[in-house]
Amino acid sequence: MRRKIDPEARLNAADVLERFVAGNAGKWLFDDLTSEPGHDPLVDEVRREAILVRERFPPTEAEHYCSEAGLARILELAASLRASIDRGEDKASG
Repeated sequence: MRRKIDPEARLNAADVLERFVAGNAGKWLFDDLTSEPGHDPLVDEVRREAILVRERFPPTEAEHYCSEAGLARILELAASLRASIDRGEDKASG
């Protein structure tokens, strides 16, 4: 069964990612996003990619999630979620 596109879930996930990078996502929002599979195929793809950011872009400072390049990648993921809404796409770009 194919999961359907959920624009609201995409906007919420993009907001969480952007707030995480800005440092104001709250203690559990990013963890909730990365821990729970989404019902929207793109949100789920971005969730999996966000988990891998820490491994692909290791932190250069103690207690950080990832490097600056990793934070930039997280913002790219958020942008792909927002851009996909108008296009109605199932796959992340970038």
